[in-house]
Parts: sequence; C-alpha cells; structure tokens
Amino acid sequence: MANLRLTIKWYLKGLFPLPICVPILTLIILTQTYVIEYLKSTVEFSLLTQMVLIPFVILITGSHFFRNKLLTLFELSFLGSWERVAVSKLIVFAIGLIPFIAIEICILWVSKNTNFILPILISLLIYLSISIISTLSSSQINSFMIALVFILLIPISAVEVIENYVNLGITSGLPMGLILYFIAPLVSFQYYKESVVSVHPVIGFSIAAFIAILIIVVYIYLFQRQEYKP
Repeated sequence: MANLRLTIKWYLKGLFPLPICVPILTLIILTQTYVIEYLKSTVEFSLLTQMVLIPFVILITGSHFFRNKLLTLFELSFLGSWERVAVSKLIVFAIGLIPFIAIEICILWVSKNTNFILPILISLLIYLSISIISTLSSSQINSFMIALVFILLIPISAVEVIENYVNLGITSGLPMGLILYFIAPLVSFQYYKESVVSVHPVIGFSIAAFIAILIIVVYIYLFQRQEYKP
C-alpha cells in the first residue's frame, strides 16, 4: 500500500498546472452557466459539453500520461511494478477529473438539471478508458492523436448521424442506438428525450459503462505484457 501511495504521488506531480487549469475551469463555468441559465437550452448544453468541454478536459488531463518510451522505462525501473504503475495512472487520471465533475454537479444542481449528471459521468468514464489505453503507444504524438480521434472526431460524426435522424424524422435502431450511447452518451441521452435515439438510457449507459470498464481491464493486462520492457 505504501508503494502504491508513492506511485500515485509520482503521477500527481504536474497534474494540475494552475496557468492552464484556472482559465479552463473558469471558461467551463461561464460558458455552461450562460447556456443552461440564460439560453435555457438543454440541447445546446449537451452538444457543447459533449463536443467541446469533456474532450478538452480529457485531453488536457490525459496529456499528463502520454509518455515516450524512455520515460516509461525510467518510471518502470524507478517505481518497480507494472501493475502498480498501470493502476496508479488510472487513479491519478480519475483524480484529475474531480474538479470538472465538482463544477458540473454544482452547475446542474443550481440549474435543476441533475438528470445530466449521470450521462456526463458515463462520458468521462468512456473517454478516460479510451485515453488511457491510447497511452500504450510508444509515441506521445500517436497517443494524443488516437485519443483525439476517438473522443472528439468520432463523436462529431455521431452527432451528424443523430441530426440526419432528426431531419428524416426516424429513430435509431437498437444496434446504432447502443453505438451512439458509447460514442456520445450525453447527446444520446438528450435525443432519447426527443424520441430520436430509441434505446433506453438505462440500457445504453449500462452497456457503455461495461465496455469502458472492459477497456480499462484490457489496458492493465496489455500494459503488463506488451508495454516496453527493459
């Protein structure tokens, strides 16, 4: 347990750079408060949060773990345990999301839109799992690009699919509905209320969370067996 605490402390270093975090958190508060309190638009809120804010927060936090080969080898030799390094990265990644989660809960509580809390948490879990498994790449740039594609570009495509459903006046089927819940949970939840996404949120969120947890388990397994070995 003491060794785990040491490893967590190692990854906590530099996690919250104030020159970056303070402006980001301030922007989040002002933007979301304006959208949900003054525009009174839950659609705009869900799109803004899913397409911009959550990916931005995940990429900023995840960039702390995009390490090159030499640094990874040093950390493994210094910290001494493959499993402990993998688990510590996950724990510290989650810790890095706490300020954003706290802000979201406060905004949604004050605006009486607490039904969005769970979709946001599911989105964070999914994007965390994708970002953390992307760190298995030996290149910092590759890790960042993989995360960028899966948590920003693909969700944008999902929104376009949903908008096509809206324009055509049809609803998604079960397979596509489940895919949408995994790619863009918050937007899918919003458009379930608009009768566009046909899958119930309980089913969509449960399956999406299960897949995300499975990805995390696969990450820990692959990290111990396929990461760079000295």
